[in-house]
Amino acid sequence: MKIDRQFLFAVVVVFMMITWAMGMALSQNIDVRPQGKQIESVYTELLTGQEKVAILRTGKVLIEYLYIPGPESIDNKALYENFVAQFKDFAVLQAVEVSAGNETMNQMIASDGDIISLDNVTAANMLDVFCDNTIVQPKECLLRSI
Repeated sequence: MKIDRQFLFAVVVVFMMITWAMGMALSQNIDVRPQGKQIESVYTELLTGQEKVAILRTGKVLIEYLYIPGPESIDNKALYENFVAQFKDFAVLQAVEVSAGNETMNQMIASDGDIISLDNVTAANMLDVFCDNTIVQPKECLLRSI
């Protein structure tokens, strides 16, 4: 049986049209919305490891403050909340009240994984500690040396 060129060309064109139509139909069912949830500025619950990694991958710094209620913890929490409110595009706070002293934590995790203790950090030098350890820097960090 001899197949002529016109018939072969017609079969190829029909095949291409069918596969194009199938591709268009399948692409309409693909969900292109971003997966996951919005990153908040302040968390009052413990974050999972995956949530911490997701925050750090955005280039933000994560401040982890697990505290026992008291006057000092109220001051530190207010300091961190004000700082994160000022730099909400660059920092995230996890402030969680804990019951045992061995569960407390007061540290900053940079996006490159470095952990910086915040035990001796005051409001006066908080910006310096932040600027020295963040990769993505706000204009306040860039202008502080001028």
